[in-house]
Order: sequence, then C-alpha cells, then structure tokens
Amino acid sequence: MTRLLFPGLALLAIACFFAGRWSAATPSALAQTTAPRTPPATAASAPPDGPWIRVIPPQEAQGSLARLYAQFRHGGAVDNLVQIHSLHPAALVGHLPLYKTLFFEPTESLGLADRQRIGLAVSNANRSLYCQAHHSIGLTAEGKRLLSEQQFARLARPDAARQQAAIRFAEKLTLAPQTMARRDVDALRTAGFSDRDILEITMIAAYMNFTNRITLALGVPLESYWQPRADRE
Repeated sequence: MTRLLFPGLALLAIACFFAGRWSAATPSALAQTTAPRTPPATAASAPPDGPWIRVIPPQEAQGSLARLYAQFRHGGAVDNLVQIHSLHPAALVGHLPLYKTLFFEPTESLGLADRQRIGLAVSNANRSLYCQAHHSIGLTAEGKRLLSEQQFARLARPDAARQQAAIRFAEKLTLAPQTMARRDVDALRTAGFSDRDILEITMIAAYMNFTNRITLALGVPLESYWQPRADRE
C-alpha cells in the first residue's frame, strides 16, 4: 500500500463526487433525523455470507473510487478491507496511510515483526479471522494459508520478555480498556520501551481494535486467494 497524500481540495472533490452520485436516492439530512426511511433498493443487496453492506466492486468503480482502487491493487486484486470503504472513499483516503505508518515504518525498538505480532494478538483477542489471517503473513512461512487458532496464538507469543510486555499491554487495552492504569505504562518503561514506543504500541493496538470491529460488524470475508487451513497444527 502506498502512502496517500491527498490535498484538502482532492478530499473535497471525492466527497462531492459521491454526494452527487447518491443524492437522488438520499433524503435531506433533516428528514433523516426526523423520520425513519426505507433504504434505497440498491443499498440492500449484500450477500448473506458477507459483506453485510453493499460494496462497489472494482469492476464497477468509477471516477475517484476507481483511481483509489488502482492505488491499492496488489497481485491484480483489491483486498476486501479496502472495498468495504467503497461507499465512503474519503475514509479510505485517511485509513490506509495510517496503516502504513503504524506497520511499515519500523524503529529499533519496534521492528516489523513486533508490530505485526501486536496486530495479531489484538485480532486473536477479538476473534477477527480476517485480521488474524492478514497479520500472520509476515510471521510464518505458510504464506496465504489459513492457520488454526492454536497457530495464531503461538505466533502472537514472542520469546523476548520485552516484547511479551508489549503484547500484555495490547491485550489488556483490548479486553479491559477501562482498567488501564499508570502501572501498565510503567511496566512498558521497565521493559525498556521509550515514551515514543509506548505511544506506538498504544496506537497499533487501538488501530487494530478499529479494523477488527469493522470486519466483525460488517462481515468482511477473507479473499478467495486464501488457502484452506492445513491439517497439521
């Protein structure tokens, strides 16, 4: 995924394009807040096995959305997490650069594998198969083959005590965020992380909770290129 640097006018143009595209089927904002309405017929055609909202596939994308899709293709495909943004392309413009910044700009303290492992640990906690699969790719030689829950769990468990502290922090933030306390941050400092590292660990965990909930709430399916789980553990 390449970093997107859209100026403000480009974002406004995208929003205006799609607002105009759907305005004929959408009542005024005031009407939406004062009375329930029946969704347009075109917005109720999601397949039962997911995704559970309408998605504009690459072959039907036009204008700005088609240009966005072109920037996110790899191997000729547009991943389903990208496509789920298709009704709100301005959100796609903001989402993917954040992903690249958090996961593909390693530091001495947080390498690429460390970042993916945090992402996988959060996805394991939330049971988001889509994100479990995608964040396991860089941690195993299995490639794009689905792993078992036990394999996902093992991949998210680093050997180094320092990285284990980061995983514990991310898991607690995911499963019991209301219980977070200064001692949790202090534990990361004791493990050797700087305040910048702690901020990044927190942002990676928070980002993963964001994407996990998108995939779980909207039934984002895995892409067809994923191979079935192996028989062995």
